[in-house]
Amino acid sequence: MFDYKTYCRPIPVRPRTKLFEDFYDIGDELGRGTQAITYHAVKRETGDSYATKSMHGKGKLKEFMKKEMEIMNQLCHPKLVRLRDAFETKDTLTLVTDICGGGELLNNIIKKGGVSERDIANYVKQILEGLDYMHSRYVGHLGLTIGDVMVSRVNSHDIRFGDFSLAARLMPGKDYFLEYGHPEFVAPEIANKQPATVLADMWSVGVITYLLLSGISPFLGEHDRETLTRVQQGKINFAEEAFAGVSDDAKDFMSKLLVFDPTGRMDVKAALQHRWIKYYLDKTSGSEDRLLNNLERLKDYQKKWRDWYANASCKRFFRRRTLESCFHHPSKMIYPPGECYTPSSSPEPPELERTHVKPSHFDDVTFRQKINREDIDFRSESSYQNGPDTYLLQLRDTDFPLRLRQYLRVGASTSPSIAASLRDKHWGDSPLVIRERRKFVDVMDEEIDDERKGLTKSSVPRRLYHEIGTLGFAREQMEQLKKEVWKDKGSREIEIGMAPYFREKIRNMAMKENDEVVFTCYAVGQPKVDYTWFRNDGILLESSRIVVTELKDGRCEMRINPTRAYDIGVYKCVARNMHGVSCCRARLKLGSKPGRPEKPVARDSSDTEIYITWAVPRDEGNCTTLGYALEFKKADEDDWKLILNNIEHEYFVIRNLEPSTFYQFRVQAYNKFGWGEHGMPTEPISTKPEGAPKVKVSPRRKYQQEFTERTPDYQLEESEIPVLDYSQEANPCL
Repeated sequence: MFDYKTYCRPIPVRPRTKLFEDFYDIGDELGRGTQAITYHAVKRETGDSYATKSMHGKGKLKEFMKKEMEIMNQLCHPKLVRLRDAFETKDTLTLVTDICGGGELLNNIIKKGGVSERDIANYVKQILEGLDYMHSRYVGHLGLTIGDVMVSRVNSHDIRFGDFSLAARLMPGKDYFLEYGHPEFVAPEIANKQPATVLADMWSVGVITYLLLSGISPFLGEHDRETLTRVQQGKINFAEEAFAGVSDDAKDFMSKLLVFDPTGRMDVKAALQHRWIKYYLDKTSGSEDRLLNNLERLKDYQKKWRDWYANASCKRFFRRRTLESCFHHPSKMIYPPGECYTPSSSPEPPELERTHVKPSHFDDVTFRQKINREDIDFRSESSYQNGPDTYLLQLRDTDFPLRLRQYLRVGASTSPSIAASLRDKHWGDSPLVIRERRKFVDVMDEEIDDERKGLTKSSVPRRLYHEIGTLGFAREQMEQLKKEVWKDKGSREIEIGMAPYFREKIRNMAMKENDEVVFTCYAVGQPKVDYTWFRNDGILLESSRIVVTELKDGRCEMRINPTRAYDIGVYKCVARNMHGVSCCRARLKLGSKPGRPEKPVARDSSDTEIYITWAVPRDEGNCTTLGYALEFKKADEDDWKLILNNIEHEYFVIRNLEPSTFYQFRVQAYNKFGWGEHGMPTEPISTKPEGAPKVKVSPRRKYQQEFTERTPDYQLEESEIPVLDYSQEANPCL
């Protein structure tokens, strides 16, 4: 088994006992199933995005979790989701995997507005390729559903599938029984408690194909019991109206997969050779490119799918129930609504006997007359919003927190039960503070409108003045827009201007602790633009370490000195004026010395020359490799001799060697953080006998090597980015 990207044997992932949060930043929830919650995560060291599958459980459930990790360690294929890292605690297991940015396949099809038969054949072929890899290693997925099929990237036709929680190694001659599965997609032999084989996956492929072509799930009933009963019977009829426009080859493909007896079912090798898969994709454009008339049925099915998972998805703890449970539970569901989660919650504290509690005045109907009612405006003008361009601000209705605290005081003074609850939850904490998340431009428009109507109070500070962005950004932005509002007695004058755009964007950088990092960008616009800086989509405020400077030429510079390990992440600079907004992003990564290069390869030789090449190290330390040092020695000697240590290219012709002699060579890489370790030496390479023709290289490579040899004292340094003068554009030379 080899990594499909590097062609090297993948290193098995072993769970780490350190805190997951020390290495990754958690993002949004991507989804949740019966056993885990999936989040978006960013690795702090590199800034790469991953998906994390977080599972909580004990005892036997923990064994199920580890089994999934062991199976994923055995799989490495471009159509399968790959395991990258793992973290384990006493009650949790977190798997870090590839992230499929395109989301679920079904959701993608609906968003695009339809799908053609050719596209479906392409999707099914990719699923079969992944299963072919698994089945060749005697591994069955045994839990494949339409929800497991993901699109690799946005607007892509490449897919992968994952969720190997039910996967198992199925050795020939050994029976394997499985009690779990999804009622719609489980094979009849599993539903009937017979031994499971890799052919169970082919049944699931047949159900997925049927669903994508028709928009109808072939066995879906009103509840799980009815669905599973239909699967156990294995009776299926093609709905002619749902398959209008579908080719006979596609129907034949499904009929050979949805076979009740697994011995008569088509295996993955035969499926890949089926006419619908093998030849259909090679046809020229024609009827197979027309969108199928199944979009509305797919939308209806998606709603049912989401409703099922609304019941089945875990709240936090790992859930696993047998297929047979739907025949015993009154709701006829495997995961009925309101079912207790595993493990069960802690027992509730015993209730106090009501006879021992003195009734409060609050419970007396006559008490309502004692309440001092004031004329209070109970309307709250909060308009909570979400998104990357929102900020957490003080409430627009500033009296709401005061009223809420008033209610709590009244309740605590009149009811012992309310007082006890507040004492446990709030007393001793800081005063209750309520904020709302709002868009900057909406808040600005509200305050401008209030000022025009004379509704502002001088005693109340404006939210934008005190809570937004880099120093001066909000004030300048708001004043600029207010001038436009008040211009010509309230009528806005139409001005000619230009929205901002970046002529120079911030660049990816690498750092070490206690270094200095400077991000520089240049945006132009009319009127003049204002800059705001963010880290990981959180607004970045200036401090003694972080200084933002706007230079005279219009460039903006954000300097961090000294750097800390927690500074790594995604940085964003936003340029804004009254006509629009533009932004640019870059990553700040934790840098290190380069890794060991692979051993060089001999391309040619003569009696006194050997021509070798090598590759850039796989691990460049998150920054550019600046150069190399090349060493050599005779095969029977121990001491290495330096040839040059300022080579900026990945090749070299070593001259002045002895004829018919064996030599070895090794390379060492260099970046801004220093020299890495020496690479692996070559196998002994022999020069040719005396009189052999000289090595020939291209003129460009010959010139580069001669330049390197002429300047042995040249120091390898990171080249500085030239500062361009854009003023010449306004006054071009004629």
